[in-house]
Amino acid sequence: MVGALPAALTYYWRMKMPETARYTALVAKNAKQATADMSKVLQVDLEVEEEKVENYTGSERNQYGLFSKEFMKRHGLHLLGTCSTWFLLDIA
Repeated sequence: MVGALPAALTYYWRMKMPETARYTALVAKNAKQATADMSKVLQVDLEVEEEKVENYTGSERNQYGLFSKEFMKRHGLHLLGTCSTWFLLDIA
């Protein structure tokens, strides 16, 4: 049980940590919160540039799902190569 204590503390501290500004802006689509977080970290006043966030999040290149044909067309060869090398490494 003593060995579980560091894992539990790490989990607790990770849940208390704020998300990165990139994740907050692009995935959570909250540019104001991302700007506030970066202002605290950098100790500089920053302005919210929501039109730039919209350019990244609203583009057509990010509109396909993980198990879609578009994903397989773009990343299927890389995924197959990575999976096969991991498999061969496990065998070795």
